[in-house]
Amino acid sequence: EGDWVHMRQGAHFAVQGNSLVSPKVVDAVADAFQASEGSVRTLADRLIEALDVGQRLGGDGRHGETQSAAVLV
Repeated sequence: EGDWVHMRQGAHFAVQGNSLVSPKVVDAVADAFQASEGSVRTLADRLIEALDVGQRLGGDGRHGETQSAAVLV
């Protein structure tokens, strides 16, 4: 657990992760972000919502610790 490295990119985004519980984390973040395209929500809200989807799947797999991040738009 915590050994996965994965990347996915699209026309308007790139998602990368290392030490993940599964490559599904990156795919879920990318899918959530793409699904919000065209939304009236702000970019910051869309980013945070997509990251939350990945966190709910287990996110970073290093010893069960939660990692921190910041979003500045």
